[in-house]
Amino acid sequence: MGKKVNRNELAEIFDVSLPTVSAWLRAGMPVLEQGRKGREYAFDTGEVRKWLEDRAIAATQGDMSRLSLEEIRKRYETARAAREELELAKAKREVVPIDEVAKVVGAEFSRCKTRLLAIPTKAHSLVN
Repeated sequence: MGKKVNRNELAEIFDVSLPTVSAWLRAGMPVLEQGRKGREYAFDTGEVRKWLEDRAIAATQGDMSRLSLEEIRKRYETARAAREELELAKAKREVVPIDEVAKVVGAEFSRCKTRLLAIPTKAHSLVN
């Protein structure tokens, strides 16, 4: 069991806005006590954390229907920014495709192997 908190505390703990907490409520977030006139909502942070983890797992398995529009937009923007950073790094030649690296490394290993295998022959001719 986690800590018992109200909406504002929950938003602060999970670093989200109050509209996000409202969206979570509409999406079925677990509630300890329903908010009413003069009475605030109460949440168990442990249950909310578990609920969020379950949603994240479901999302990675293709069930995007349980995510809020805000969460989907955030994921999209994050993915787009990562893709743009990768494209910029490619343009600056800070990263290269793995197959290019594999070709160069394979060729170098082959040359090293050839030279190492030639050592006994060279050593034998030096001794004699």
